Amino acid sequence: MNWILISAMLYNVQPVYQDEKTCTIAMERLNAAYPLEGAVCIPMPAYTETSQDRVFTNFFELIEKIVELENKNKTVVDKQ
Repeated sequence: MNWILISAMLYNVQPVYQDEKTCTIAMERLNAAYPLEGAVCIPMPAYTETSQDRVFTNFFELIEKIVELENKNKTVVDKQ
């Protein structure tokens, strides 16, 4: 199971670790260096959509819509 390290010090970066032990080591070091910020390790969900995933999904949906519009326009032009 993968683990995510969440900390205010890392801003929007969430490192993923292969096991809890490695994540805990990183968490303890962050907490020692920045005791007021706090870090925590949590189990990573089976699938987490990232912003890059959303960008690619939206891009492909846009391409599909463009192709669909082009096909509709060809049909309208052919009928005239």
